[in-house]
Formats: sequence, C-alpha cells, structure tokens
Amino acid sequence: MNQGIFESFDGTGIFYTENLNNSHGNLPKIPITFIHGQSGGNHTMLKHQMNCVEKDYPVLAFDLRGGGRSDLKPNQEDYSLENLAKDALGLLEHRKVQKTNIVSYSLGTTIALKLFELCPEKINSLVLLHPTYNPLKTTGKLNQFIVNSGLNTVFENTVAYTFALINRLKGVNQMSYMDYTKLEIKTGIGSYVNTDYIKSRTPKELLTRVKFAFARLQWDVEEVLKKVDVPVLCISGGADSWTLPSAAEEIASRVQNGRCKIFPGNKHSAIYDHEPKEINEVILEFLKEFG
Repeated sequence: MNQGIFESFDGTGIFYTENLNNSHGNLPKIPITFIHGQSGGNHTMLKHQMNCVEKDYPVLAFDLRGGGRSDLKPNQEDYSLENLAKDALGLLEHRKVQKTNIVSYSLGTTIALKLFELCPEKINSLVLLHPTYNPLKTTGKLNQFIVNSGLNTVFENTVAYTFALINRLKGVNQMSYMDYTKLEIKTGIGSYVNTDYIKSRTPKELLTRVKFAFARLQWDVEEVLKKVDVPVLCISGGADSWTLPSAAEEIASRVQNGRCKIFPGNKHSAIYDHEPKEINEVILEFLKEFG
C-alpha cells in the first residue's frame, strides 16, 4: 500500500493509504474508500475489511482529522460534519477517483451519508457498519441545549483534565500510531471500552471525540436518506448498545435499495477487535453484486 499526506480545503493534512494504481485483474474495478469511526482513531479500525478486499479491488483509506497521522485541529468548528465529508471528497478528487464504493464504520457512516449529500455522483454503493439513526431528532435537540447552555465546555474540560491526570499518574507514554487490530481488548471480545486507546491518547486528542459527537448529533440524516438511490448494506450487532441494531434496520428500510444484516452476539467494536470473518463475507458478497 502506498501512503501520503493530502492537504484538505482548509490546509488540514490528511493521511491516506491506497493501492489505486495496482493491477486488479483484467477488468477495472470500482475502488473502495474506507471511512473509519471514533474520533481520534485511525483507518486501521477497518484493516480486517481492507485486507479482505484489497486483492480484488483498488483501496483508499484515510485518517479523519484529529486522529491517526492526520492533523489535529484546535477548534470545535474545525470538526463540523461538512468539513469531515469535504476531507473525504477532496481526497477522492486528489487521487482522481471518479466513482467509489464506501465502506464506513460508526461515525464514518454519518460522514459517508454526508459525502453522498455533497457529491452523490461519486458514490456507487454504501456499506454502513454500526450506523446511527434518530427519526425523532430528540438527540439533536438535547445536544443543542447542551451546546447553548455551555455544558459541553464543562464536559470537555472535565474529560481533558481527568485523562491528563490519569495518564500522568500511570506514567503512560503516548503511542505514536495505534493499530486497532492488535489491541488487547481487556473487557472481552466485542466490547467498545478500549482502555489501551484511552490510556495512550493525549487530552487534546480525546477531546476530538467529544467534538465529533456534537457535530454528528446536529445533523438531520432523514432528508439525505430520501435521496439515497444507490445500493446500501447496513450491518450491526445485536449486542451493540452504542449504535442500536434497530438503527441499521431503520436506515435499510428507508432507502430505495437497502438491505440489513444483524449479527446477534456482536458489540460495537466487533469489526476490529477480532478477525470478523463472517462480517467480511457479507461485505464482500455485497460488493461483488453491486461494486
């Protein structure tokens, strides 16, 4: 895989990895672009899925701003959902990708749908792993109250100082770059609680998680789903308490060509904390049909 740094629309450096120019059989294949989840994380969250398809498809993956080897921005407004999608769109244009399949996870599923809203002609199909959906918009209203009241600032500062103290007391050294497929998930397979991640990140990096969360909740996905006219595969876990499986079912039912697969025992991080063979098989079957 080749690596590089792309300068996004506002000067943010976005790290990416790709094999777009490699040979993939006699017929050209539509590339697959991977959009990871968890602010402050990186593209290795989808490493198992990338490994599954890269022999047959051109692959493009990147680290979201604020995570991995991409630039860490200082302000709340730097992490708007539109900015995240514009990073992805700019990278597609930078690498001269005319059309792409999207494989996205958690927060990345929201970015993928926002990317479709910005430039639907570039999207061939969407794979949404553990997506969120809120038809009543109550979460957005609650979030707006939190922002307007200033409680978000209190929460952000509490997070920052708490983890700064924990890291100092433990004498933890920050990891330069974390491979999510090699983490030791101490709370059991499928758990979302990632103690290695929390202990090894700086407070500033951890705050990007909060900023991304607010950006995500402020967006109304309902209007975009009405416009989605490409094949969509939603995958979730029956034991996922962070992005409920009902959200995946709801999205699949609201788009023109949607399908859904729920894995009963899986929690939120099942795609990267062990070898998710069955998940990958479902993704690959979908891509072979529509990609």
